[in-house]
Amino acid sequence: MSEKEVRHQKMNEFKKEISSVANRNRKIQELTTDINTLSELERLKVVTLLKKASLVPGCERAYQALLNRIKSSSDAKLIELAQALTKKTGLVF
Repeated sequence: MSEKEVRHQKMNEFKKEISSVANRNRKIQELTTDINTLSELERLKVVTLLKKASLVPGCERAYQALLNRIKSSSDAKLIELAQALTKKTGLVF
């Protein structure tokens, strides 16, 4: 299996894992530790979480913590997604 296929498989597994509020909150907290040291796969997970934020109410506090971490990062793509998320959800960036 190629590296791209493995990454795709892991992302599909991640999307299944975050289907419940409790799992999504836990995964957000795991990825919130240090935004500046994320691996490529972890960064993809953060991107996925930012794009799917409006789908699961009950995760607002975890998302706010993630947004606070992204605010201090230098990753332009994550900052752009975080700003878009705030427009959809009313969270503060």
